[in-house]
Amino acid sequence: MQPDGSLLVLDADLSVVGETAARYQIPLHELSEQAASLEQAFLEATSEATQYHALSGPPPRWTESRTATPGGTPPSNRRRGRR
Repeated sequence: MQPDGSLLVLDADLSVVGETAARYQIPLHELSEQAASLEQAFLEATSEATQYHALSGPPPRWTESRTATPGGTPPSNRRRGRR
């Protein structure tokens, strides 16, 4: 039983589900076939994959060579030798 009160039946034909419900006098208000969307199938297939890792600690600082290294100073945005 699903939280919304519906019943999910996997790998069965609609006719088999309907006939079984009728045989046991179980009223059905709706009987429909559900298929996962391509997006849902992709999300389920990749649910264990990690796309990125967060770094811990403070962000790196810039050195004068414009590379990110811990403890450096931010680079200047001015161009040297030009006006």
